Amino acid sequence: MTSDAATTPLRRLGAYELRSRIGEGGMGVVYRALGPDGRPVAVKVLRPHVAGDREGRARFAREVRAMRRVHGPHVAEVLDADVTAETPYVVTRYVDGPPLYRVVADDGPLSERALVRLGTGLADALQAIHRAGVVHRDLKPGNVLMLGGEPVVIDFGIAQVADESRLTSTGMLIGTPGYLAPEVVEGKPASWASDVHSWAATVAYAATGRPPFGRGAFEAVIFRVFSGNADLDGVPQRLLPVLHAALHRDPQRRPRPDELGTLVERAMATRPRAAAAFVPPLVVAPAHPRPTRPLTVAPAAAQAPPAESRPVEVRPQQPPVPEQAAEKRPRNPFPLRPRPLYTTLLAVVAALAGAVAPFVALLLLSIAFAVARTVHSQAQFVTLRRERKGRSATDGLVAVTALPWHSVRSALYTVLTIPIAAIGALALVVLVALFAPAGLPATNTHVLGGLLVGTTAVLAWWGLDGEGVRLGGRRMLGWVAQPRPVAIVSGLVLGAVAFGLLLEAMGSGVHWWPLQEDPRALAGAPRAVIGEFLRWLSEHRFF
Repeated sequence: MTSDAATTPLRRLGAYELRSRIGEGGMGVVYRALGPDGRPVAVKVLRPHVAGDREGRARFAREVRAMRRVHGPHVAEVLDADVTAETPYVVTRYVDGPPLYRVVADDGPLSERALVRLGTGLADALQAIHRAGVVHRDLKPGNVLMLGGEPVVIDFGIAQVADESRLTSTGMLIGTPGYLAPEVVEGKPASWASDVHSWAATVAYAATGRPPFGRGAFEAVIFRVFSGNADLDGVPQRLLPVLHAALHRDPQRRPRPDELGTLVERAMATRPRAAAAFVPPLVVAPAHPRPTRPLTVAPAAAQAPPAESRPVEVRPQQPPVPEQAAEKRPRNPFPLRPRPLYTTLLAVVAALAGAVAPFVALLLLSIAFAVARTVHSQAQFVTLRRERKGRSATDGLVAVTALPWHSVRSALYTVLTIPIAAIGALALVVLVALFAPAGLPATNTHVLGGLLVGTTAVLAWWGLDGEGVRLGGRRMLGWVAQPRPVAIVSGLVLGAVAFGLLLEAMGSGVHWWPLQEDPRALAGAPRAVIGEFLRWLSEHRFF
């Protein structure tokens, strides 16, 4: 917050005494105020056009319920809110620090050490926000305050609610052009991936002192965003791969929010630092003795999102924890990518299963891919629902109700895609068997069976509608391959299965179930028929 903001005449709003205006925007005005205990707080007052709209109030109330779950040292938590007052308002923790853009303008680009604290702190903030079922939509240097070298994200989520009705009526973009993700520019819904893109743009600004997609005409900035033409000159070389990945044109290829902090720390070769233990000066939400009077307010917000009124104990502001203290990160809201060794072991098991029983392996592969596609479809359904309506107690029931439909649809996709992939794999197997160099075990049925299943898996994974399989599979593998104890146990089980399959392949022939014999023998009959037909054509001088 800035201390040189224009002052306003003393007014009261509920139990809060408004002292000075510290921010404004399209949604409302933010005031520095004093709570009933005399401690400073930030009060955001909604503009009349939002307060007077029934749908706007309903969305605001829904967002308040969602934002009540947002907690963390890197977000400006909501302390109080009154959504039924004549002038609705929210009360948030007051952060007595300058915005990031002012820090960079006054002192220049951040040092590498400061960039690590910024990148990991913003990543922690996004995790806290996304766990509440909210997408920030407008992460930028103006919405990041710096307190003791640590970032605090403000205005998370309210802009999403207030601007939704305005977007449907005017078609305007939501957010700040230079920090929007390409898919948002295209008109697609904002998601965790668009927040990751904004995270990268904000970190790039802090590293260079320049907006990564430049300044100037709105259309020019939007074109650079859409084309992915980011200016990263001046970013520390070690940090470039992380920012390039987070700015990727394809949202599904960006790192997930829970990966960002670790990626930054590894890239910068920095030991994990302790998050500054910001303990906000909390206030007791009082009974409002006086009626609320409407205020004349101007455009929207530099402060944080809403939450329901709830009494809380008063605690003093605490200094940051020393750097050497270990940070305890919150529980990851999204599954991580599986460990490479684990996925390699899984691929070996699949290939060995194909070498022992190709058709059984193909059946199991089809089931696994159908389940992975169902997991992705369900996760996408729940995420989009929460983005539209907020987190709800009925989410689980709705997800269970939708599960049969997603399962059937995924099964149909699998029935269509696996045979296509298997045909392509079979063509490759035939070519290998016919043209492999002498000395290779190309005609060994174990080798051909493993090649058939392995190639089918690769083609289905990267082929038609493979994105749903990849994303769902990554979620499933992340559940069993990321927690270290679970990864060790499941890895040992997979290793034992692989060893057993190897012994079976070495000790017996290929099992062709459900066929009764080697399919190569069955191919003899059609080959003989084709040979006789060609001989008949030759005798009758057709060629």
